[in-house]
Amino acid sequence: MEKLVTEIEKQEYPSGSINKHKIKNIALLEEDFLESSNLARCPLCEIRGVNHSYDCPVCHGDGSIDKNLEIDLTEFDLVKCKLCEGSGHYDGDDCIACGGEGEMERRFEDRIDYSQFDLVDCPVCKGSGRFDGDLCQVCDGDGTVMHRYADSIDISKYDYVDCPLCEGSGRHNGDTCPTCHGERQMLRKYADSIDVSQYSDVKCPACKGKRLLYGDDCIACHGEGYMPAGQADQLDASLYKMVKCPSCKGKSKTKNYECRDCNGEGELLKYYVDKYSL
Repeated sequence: MEKLVTEIEKQEYPSGSINKHKIKNIALLEEDFLESSNLARCPLCEIRGVNHSYDCPVCHGDGSIDKNLEIDLTEFDLVKCKLCEGSGHYDGDDCIACGGEGEMERRFEDRIDYSQFDLVDCPVCKGSGRFDGDLCQVCDGDGTVMHRYADSIDISKYDYVDCPLCEGSGRHNGDTCPTCHGERQMLRKYADSIDVSQYSDVKCPACKGKRLLYGDDCIACHGEGYMPAGQADQLDASLYKMVKCPSCKGKSKTKNYECRDCNGEGELLKYYVDKYSL
């Protein structure tokens, strides 16, 4: 509809100046178009196509509707948010019910279950504010959370279970278990996130399992020849390649003296170049 009016304006009044008489003529043309199309002006947006800064929910942005369609406009009235009482703020932040606006259309307000915003005892710490000897991480020590949040919490995640790596022994490969630090148990939510395969031993990527690197114990695996898969995945193997010594430019000497950085070799591991910023 608005596109039609715009085209009429361009054709009839190219100068862009429209007096009252011309505006009246445009309005008559609008009415004729609506009548011939069996349409009526949208009663909510009044042909603008926009209501409260978004596409009109009645005409879907068209500006007109079937003239036989009956619309209850009261559901689009703006009403005060009952949670923040119109302030736009709740519990020290923007109101989560109205998005900080302080009001909303009645059709939205009627669908809100305000009981979901009631504060209830935290299901993890049972309202004490403390869990496992520390502040409860779920309620930040407040002891309460919103009802809707409490309903979404999986309490079983806060049960203690055997460490999945050491299976409750506290030891792994002869050392203190790196995941539970010897405690043998942990919260289920942490246990579920552990990929045990990352702790399986694999050949060291630097020395290829040979334990030696350029004649010395491999510094990547400390001469063991293997390391956990997770550590191997993170290892930058390029650091364990020999490169030209940046101090002597590979010439073995600086100012006629044997290069102290590479011990006169002219090259050294890139690991040391990066570590000591040579």
